Amino acid sequence: MAQLPSLSSMANASIPRPEGYNSQPGLVPVDLADVFDQVSRHFTAVPDAEDRWLDPTHHQLGQPAAGDCEDFAVLCWWHSKERGYPARIVLCTVPEQWPADGHAVCEAQGWILDVRQVKVVPRQALPYRWQFISDTDLKHWYPITG
Repeated sequence: MAQLPSLSSMANASIPRPEGYNSQPGLVPVDLADVFDQVSRHFTAVPDAEDRWLDPTHHQLGQPAAGDCEDFAVLCWWHSKERGYPARIVLCTVPEQWPADGHAVCEAQGWILDVRQVKVVPRQALPYRWQFISDTDLKHWYPITG
């Protein structure tokens, strides 16, 4: 029977990683942090006059934009996908608000890009009640249970 390599030898192996990959667990990927910083720095939050989402296809990272949480999430989704991350939109409610308001965030590999936050945070760090999640193309939505 062939002997399996030890975990320590596997940890030291040269494994190709995507650009911006952080090898230390718990660190936000550099590319996602950059997307969040660029969108946040140039985004102006305004109340939702009508429920239409921003079209991100002609938006350049660092270009000014305005809208509500859905528009922020869509811009983060678009620019995260441009950098190779399988990003999705998550619709949720925020428990500390009464009545519970609907809210939207971008999720990429367990990280949340949220207009209400000052940095990218892990999904578990937020007290939100997750309701629906999109596929990576925003064509299908799935209920989140549990």
